[in-house]
Amino acid sequence: MLKPQVYSLPSLKPSLPLHNPFIHGSGNGSGHPLLPLNSCLPFYNSHKPFRFSSSPTTIKATATATEKSLRVKATVKVKETVGDVLTHIGLNRGLNDIQDLLGKSILLELVSMELDPSTGLEKERVEAFAHRVGHKGEDIEYEAEFQVGREFGEIGAVCVENEHHEEMYVDEILIHGFPKGPVKVKCASWVHSKYEDPHNRVFFTNKTPNGLKKLREKELMYLRGNGTGERKKFERIYDYDVYNDLGDPDHNLKHKRSVLGGKHFPYPRRCRTGRWRCETVDSLFSDGISLPPLKEQGLWNTVLLRLFTAITEGSEDVLRFKAPDTMARDKFFWFRDEEFARQTLVGLNPHSIRLVTEWPLKSKLDPSIYGPAESAITDEMINQEIRGIMTVEQALRQKRLFILDYHDLYLPYVKKVRELNGTTLYGSRTLFFLNSNDTLRPLAIELTRSPMDGKPQWKQVYVPSWGSTACWLWRFAKTHVLAHYAGYHQLVSHWLRTHCVTEPYIIATNRQLSINALARESLINADGIIENSFSPSKYSLELCTVAYDLEWRFDH
Repeated sequence: MLKPQVYSLPSLKPSLPLHNPFIHGSGNGSGHPLLPLNSCLPFYNSHKPFRFSSSPTTIKATATATEKSLRVKATVKVKETVGDVLTHIGLNRGLNDIQDLLGKSILLELVSMELDPSTGLEKERVEAFAHRVGHKGEDIEYEAEFQVGREFGEIGAVCVENEHHEEMYVDEILIHGFPKGPVKVKCASWVHSKYEDPHNRVFFTNKTPNGLKKLREKELMYLRGNGTGERKKFERIYDYDVYNDLGDPDHNLKHKRSVLGGKHFPYPRRCRTGRWRCETVDSLFSDGISLPPLKEQGLWNTVLLRLFTAITEGSEDVLRFKAPDTMARDKFFWFRDEEFARQTLVGLNPHSIRLVTEWPLKSKLDPSIYGPAESAITDEMINQEIRGIMTVEQALRQKRLFILDYHDLYLPYVKKVRELNGTTLYGSRTLFFLNSNDTLRPLAIELTRSPMDGKPQWKQVYVPSWGSTACWLWRFAKTHVLAHYAGYHQLVSHWLRTHCVTEPYIIATNRQLSINALARESLINADGIIENSFSPSKYSLELCTVAYDLEWRFDH
């Protein structure tokens, strides 16, 4: 986690404008339209509406030396965010403005670097409330004044308690008045309301002298957590866990899913949430989502216009995907071999195609379980499809043969998937030839079924053909390959490579990746979008772990 930065600034003579102690702000701040005070405070007698404004804070400090103490002033800068406009409306907004009016917006505590020499314990902290003084651009400023004994020493940390009812983004704290000059503590962090989080936020200097050791240890324990319970919104705990929350067997035994992560199903770790299983996800698929009237929703006509077409049929509004330009010109363009080959490079998943470096093609799976390892694609088949341009050996030497190989990844799940209703699966290999005009041409597709139900392994090679039956068998074979292609893209190239393997790094750097948490709720969960969209169905995520085990490298 990035540590708060502390800077020593050149001494500056404080020149802050005086402000009315009964009205927050310095007269130069601009705020949001506010509640009339006479509607919530009985002691306010004026009939004029009083306006509040909500802004970020910065803490500055100046000190005037006396014989026994220093007068220290702190200025807190808080950033105004989009959330201020949206969340500071209604009751909480009014409560926050009242806190600002009463001058008790933020409680600050100064912590000394040194221990008390007489007791060996932490020196007594010095605290004061910060009140709002102004609004400069995107910054809202709060000030606090302290009487600090000369024996206090240097500042080692600042504790911040947010007295508002909403979180705030504290940018920095400036402290003036100590003998060694001004100090700037860079916070750049969200501080939740004390009504949500009872723990004060601590912003340290870069060092850990004796006076801060216990406070550092306490903060570390809070950040680590105890590995139990549901994480709350305000908590900053970043902990690792396996994927053990995808299933919901308590609700439906059919929703039981394997735990991903460990010896049997190697997988990256996720951020631990500890949340209870959600029982409302299934309603998305059983009940659906009512579409709001499109005429009243500008979003459908702007942001989603590129993806959907709004169609009114009778009294109901529906969404339809817009046809691609290629389909608008040729409705059956996707039938063509040229388009099938082109999509391997410019489609959703260009990561799968590989150069053929070994011939003949051969599986690495155990033949005693999955049947003969040798491919059914032969030299004669390829030579015939290349049509005399060159031989297979020449094509290999000139690097003209490429392959989409989903054979070893899918074949172990063929038997399991075929036992499910409404779906099927093969292992597949698709061979391509690089033409002289730098386009690809499909040569052959091999579909394989593993031994099952007392039957031996079955495999068949399909090639382009103009015969009525053979032509449709070739198209069916391409359809199976496209199903494998789409599933591999979503499960491996997208989910695994883009989201899943990055999460451990996100956790290690104390950053947020909320999209993955949402994915576990409705995308990769049992009977979720992934399982309902792709051939492997309930085994989709297990298959993803196999890809991770086979293909992920940590040595380069």
